Amino acid sequence: AEVDPTEVEQASQFEQGIVSGFQRIRPDQESWAVRIRQEDVNAWLARRLPRWIDHDQQLQWPEGVGMPQVSFQDGHVVVAATRRTLGMDVIIGASIEPSIVNGRLSLSWEDGFVGRLSILVIKPTVLVPLIESAIGSLVSESDPAEFSDPIDPVIGLADGRQVRIIDIEVVDGSMYVQCRTSRRPVEQDAGSSP
Repeated sequence: AEVDPTEVEQASQFEQGIVSGFQRIRPDQESWAVRIRQEDVNAWLARRLPRWIDHDQQLQWPEGVGMPQVSFQDGHVVVAATRRTLGMDVIIGASIEPSIVNGRLSLSWEDGFVGRLSILVIKPTVLVPLIESAIGSLVSESDPAEFSDPIDPVIGLADGRQVRIIDIEVVDGSMYVQCRTSRRPVEQDAGSSP
């Protein structure tokens, strides 16, 4: 497949923008937000994720599974990928509702699908381990995150600061993530207002 240089640049700028946004020096405990567009996430998944997988021995991609794509739809993140089964590619996926409840990140599985067929699968067996691994590596949890259990949404930075995700809003085409950066270890601020 031919590589679109515009998509490569978009993916690189998205990654650099996220890293820069999280690393930016801000007043202690000041709230800030980032808008994440689905086009940018999909460009990153197509062009940057494969490089991360190639260079990180802890990230294992299942054989026969294509790169995922996401769609942000009014409160939900739809994640889908192709899976090679019985000699043909089948689209599999799930709709996830992210939310911050009592200061913890909850990822509720709304439904799953295979092709156009909706299925009552709470955790699609192919996508869940990948997403759990990615979330677990981002947050400061000692064990990999389980989707059934809310996780502490704190991201440790190299300089010792910590970023707490305090709210998530998903609208058509975009996800808005509100955060708070702290110079000291972050206490779980359950129920606090931004």
